[in-house]
Amino acid sequence: MESSSQFVCESVPPQTQGRHFESLLNFLCLIFTNFYGHRAASQLVLIATYGWGRVRADHLYFSNTPKSGAWIVSNTDIIHVWHFGMSLLATVCWIGLYQFAFRTLRRLLPKKKVLPQELSLKKLRGKLPGFVGLKSAVK
Repeated sequence: MESSSQFVCESVPPQTQGRHFESLLNFLCLIFTNFYGHRAASQLVLIATYGWGRVRADHLYFSNTPKSGAWIVSNTDIIHVWHFGMSLLATVCWIGLYQFAFRTLRRLLPKKKVLPQELSLKKLRGKLPGFVGLKSAVK
């Protein structure tokens, strides 16, 4: 009788083919999209507060955003009420930017080469020079 773990492993479809440098791309996308997500969220807060025309005409930006105080805009106005909203908006922007950037840039990476399924260690054992099988390594 077969164990249930073998049955589960055999019934799982093969994973999608990986890409070279995928983990590095993932790390870089997380960092850069976090930065740009916060930047986009701050601009959206300014647009919600002042309106699109005034933000563009006066070139408004946040000059100081302390964690426990009022935020100062470049025109010396003070904003008090957007702390949680800004965090939530920044998270939403970050996730959206990350999904778009990672999925787009991942397609540009070269695919990893995978050996065909018919090749196995048993068939390769006699063909590769200096190949050490599992049994001889244990002895």
